[in-house]
Amino acid sequence: MQSVDVNGLIEKVKRGDDEAFEALSEKYAPLSAAVAASFESTAKDEGLGSIKADLLQELSLALYRAAKSYDTAQSTVTFGLYAKRCLFNCAVSYLRKCKSAAKRERKAKSKLKERGAVSRFPELSEDELFTVLGDASDVLSPYERRVIGMMANGDAVREIASELGVSAKSVSNAVFRCKTKIKKFYDKDK
Repeated sequence: MQSVDVNGLIEKVKRGDDEAFEALSEKYAPLSAAVAASFESTAKDEGLGSIKADLLQELSLALYRAAKSYDTAQSTVTFGLYAKRCLFNCAVSYLRKCKSAAKRERKAKSKLKERGAVSRFPELSEDELFTVLGDASDVLSPYERRVIGMMANGDAVREIASELGVSAKSVSNAVFRCKTKIKKFYDKDK
């Protein structure tokens, strides 16, 4: 029989009580930790590195969704069992997303290598170039992102200039600005 305490907490969570969710989270923290630990070892075996901190965040959201969707009026399935299933399913989905993202990243890095993009930017490692074309590209203007992307695809300065309808000098200046901004981007993280 499910304790009234848990059902009471669930009802409060459904009404938007943050303190009730904190209490529910504390009660089910060992379950979340156990699920995260079992999937952490699987992630490391798959070469994904540590996912535990992110997975715990995902599991917290899954517990919240479980509390919001659990029917306290029924008596066939306890909330503990329901939460366990929800957390397990969340962890499986998260691991699949991580695997898929890692596969896409490996494929993108492989393409950059094939195109000789890494050798075109000797001051950047392969990982840094990949980051620049992804996350760090936020510091670049749309024109600079386009130029750097075309260079990463193996296009020469003259080819880029011709395709964009600008002078080769404009492209060279954009490349210089990109390198300067990228250097600043990496220096701020040190």
